Amino acid sequence: MSFRIRRKQTKDPDKKSKRNYIASNLVAILVIWITTSWWPDLYPFSVFGQPFWQAREGMGDWVGAVWPIFAWGIGVNFLAGLHLNLTSNGFSLNRILRTRQEPSAIQILSIGTVRSLMAGVLEELAFRWLLYLSAISTLVFINWLWGTAFAYISLGLMGLALTLAVAKASSRDNLIPAIVTGMVCTVGLVILMINGGFLDPVKWLYEWIFRPFADWTSFGMVHELLYPPGEWAVGAAVVSANIFFRDGHKYQGPFGVLNAWFIGLVMFWVMFTYGVWPAIICHFLYDFLIYATVAFMRLFRH
Repeated sequence: MSFRIRRKQTKDPDKKSKRNYIASNLVAILVIWITTSWWPDLYPFSVFGQPFWQAREGMGDWVGAVWPIFAWGIGVNFLAGLHLNLTSNGFSLNRILRTRQEPSAIQILSIGTVRSLMAGVLEELAFRWLLYLSAISTLVFINWLWGTAFAYISLGLMGLALTLAVAKASSRDNLIPAIVTGMVCTVGLVILMINGGFLDPVKWLYEWIFRPFADWTSFGMVHELLYPPGEWAVGAAVVSANIFFRDGHKYQGPFGVLNAWFIGLVMFWVMFTYGVWPAIICHFLYDFLIYATVAFMRLFRH
């Protein structure tokens, strides 16, 4: 892969992404503080307790439980490096390591170790703890908002649409569309009035679309995380936080985004099973082994 620097580019997307990442975590802290102060029962677990803190089992158990992702990371990057070596194409980590020329094996390994450590610590603390907890509160709030205030605003808009449709019915050219629009609006108004507005619209989306899709795409391996007993938002927040984690890897392309989705779910499983610290260790090892594989393949390329 090659990397060209656009000198005329004034905005740095990576810096903007970092600012958004920091801002998201600061907002998450604020949301968690408000929730624990006013609605502590919304969280079925302690913010500084289990399942997040106090690691369970030993390191051998953590690593042994997720060894397939280590094999996957090594295998994919070994095959990619082998292909590039055989075809004599230049391989570069420029975009990741911020270098203009292809780094040496030592540079890849040294910089990769630091980046792996930072990613393991910061991303797990963010996505598997802060952003996950704040997602629970946010989903419940948005669900309530759409089921109350926004529902009545929608009622008003639909009423306005009905009025306009009736007004247009005076023209024969618009008679049929007006009748159809009026019937749809009338049915919608009746349904909403009977129900008192939209009942749990966000919950409905996660119950019938987002969580089932996440469960299906993960082959049911994290079903218990997506459908825990109790508050629906506890499982829905796993999907929400993992989407954020997935989107943070868009710079890696479509394959990287898809890969991040599955790795994120695995790390959620590690966190709920063993704790945040084990998730940090596993995340670090996963990234480190990838950098180590790339560095090893670099030795055979001139």
